[in-house]
Amino acid sequence: MFAKSTILNLVAATAFAAPTPDNALTKDATPYVFSVSRFSSVCTAATCYYGFNVSATEGPSGEPSFTATGCGGSSVDPFKPCSTIGIDVPGNVETKEENLGRDVGANVFVKLSWRKDNIAYTLTGNQTVQHTGIDKEPFDFVITPKTITAVPDKA
Repeated sequence: MFAKSTILNLVAATAFAAPTPDNALTKDATPYVFSVSRFSSVCTAATCYYGFNVSATEGPSGEPSFTATGCGGSSVDPFKPCSTIGIDVPGNVETKEENLGRDVGANVFVKLSWRKDNIAYTLTGNQTVQHTGIDKEPFDFVITPKTITAVPDKA
């Protein structure tokens, strides 16, 4: 009979055994980034409304290139898919904004999900930015993904 610690070690090792893109999220010379363009965010007393486009070139570890337009929603919404997504593999791009206060700014999140070689990958990153309000121009920034998951694809 196995000891409890042996079983726990086996479970822990199995949980991290799923392959991930080589060197994903490491300090490569050219990190994989989400390029956000035309970001705007306007707040009311109840919530903030945001909109932007996001894209990425193919990453150094095989992360897919994509272009997503019509990304937007309100700061009370969960992750929402962008309205138009161009990606060469089965995948999706979703975004959300967490309001930090009308005069403080917001955390803007981008989540890229894709499937390749029977593995389902998800990369998520966020960046804190200022709201544009109605009087400032939309602006561009980058988000470096900080979280990756890779699990066997059941599809």
